[in-house]
Parts: sequence; structure tokens; C-alpha cells
Amino acid sequence: MSEVFLNFFTPERVHEAGRSHLVTKNSVCPEDAFHYLLQSEARRSQRSGQGYHILLVYRREAEGSITPMHSYVSAIVLDALVASVRETDYIGWYRHGHIIGSVLTVVGQDSIADVFKRVEQRLKDVLLAKLGSEETKCFHFTLCRQHELQDFESGILAVTVQ
Repeated sequence: MSEVFLNFFTPERVHEAGRSHLVTKNSVCPEDAFHYLLQSEARRSQRSGQGYHILLVYRREAEGSITPMHSYVSAIVLDALVASVRETDYIGWYRHGHIIGSVLTVVGQDSIADVFKRVEQRLKDVLLAKLGSEETKCFHFTLCRQHELQDFESGILAVTVQ
């Protein structure tokens, strides 16, 4: 049976505020669904004792402000993330148009540091090949735990999102 066929019949439904989003393996969640998944992952993590991390990808200008990604740039980043993360990880907009996130679950023998290094290097390689070194230098990759998101939010509010 093809993977597409299986994904069609085994989706996970994400409900928030009366809206439903279809989330399948390697799909990209809109911002509201991604935040819902973060909350769900936090509850799952608390019950199981198994941690997770959030990878955040964004562009910063020289003065430090987080800037929007053009649609063709975000498509490149999203495609690279889909190709780089595992089936157990989720991808979506942490802040639409500005920050792309991926929930990196800890599964099996993989250490989170190894997963992050692999994903970060893959993203840098793809960005370098498709966008060049000047554009790639603007990208930042932040790995944090759920409780560190508040500090991240405080930091981005201090430098402003354009």
C-alpha cells in the first residue's frame, strides 16, 4: 500500500477554536495548529516523562530585527525541513511569515544534539545552495525546550518583528 494512501486514511485531526486542520506526516501546519500541537506535545511530554525540543528558524537583519521571509525563501526552508526531520517531528509556522518551527521529539537512540546538528547542517547546505552565502548568513537556528520559549518570545519582542 502506498505511503500517500496510508497517510490519506490515517491522518491526525487537530482541533482548535472549532476549526479542524489535517496534519499528516511531513505536512506544514498553520500557526494556530502548530501552537495547538506544541500544547499537545507539552501534555504528552509531562505524562510520559519524554522530552522534546523546538527548532526555530528565522531571518535577522544586521540590526537584529526578525524580518519576514519571502514566500519563495520560506518554501525553500520548509522543503529542507520536511526532508530533514523524522516522521515523529512536526513542522509549522511558529509566527506566520517570520518564524518556522519544528517540534523535535526524542525517539530511540537519537540524541537531541545529534538531531539538531543534522537538521541545522542540512538546512544550511540547502540555503547556501539555493540562496547563496549572503542570504544564508541572515538565518538563525534556535533550539529550545518548551519552558525556554518564553525567554525566546521575550527576546524577539525586545528586538521587534518587522
